[in-house]
Amino acid sequence: METEQNYNSLFKAANLFVAGATIFAGALQLLNGLNAFLLSLFIIAFGGVIAALEIKPELVPKVTPYLSFLLSFLGRGGFYIFLGVLISGGSIFRGLIGFLLVIVGVGFVSLEFVGSIEPPPSMREVVSFEEEDII
Repeated sequence: METEQNYNSLFKAANLFVAGATIFAGALQLLNGLNAFLLSLFIIAFGGVIAALEIKPELVPKVTPYLSFLLSFLGRGGFYIFLGVLISGGSIFRGLIGFLLVIVGVGFVSLEFVGSIEPPPSMREVVSFEEEDII
């Protein structure tokens, strides 16, 4: 039980780091032209969604129909890699943030293939009695 709590704390810290770094990197490129402005709005929104899921896990059932890929290590890791690549251009600082996001993403993808680690509460789909098949 204590090990699971340690993993949950580690996942929460990693997810909040990704959310904060994503929002910060998106804010850095807001004023670099129209394309960069639009891209940064999406990046900031993605960071906000990650932060919201981590801070309020009760939002998971509401976003599951739209962002169900965030409920698996493989999907979340792939998403972090995608964000890291989007962020990485333009400056050395954003390149460093993008690189760190890719590293975290690769870590999450590798956890998909380790069966002994349970996903944190922000990555668990909540099943209600109405959705469950009861015979």
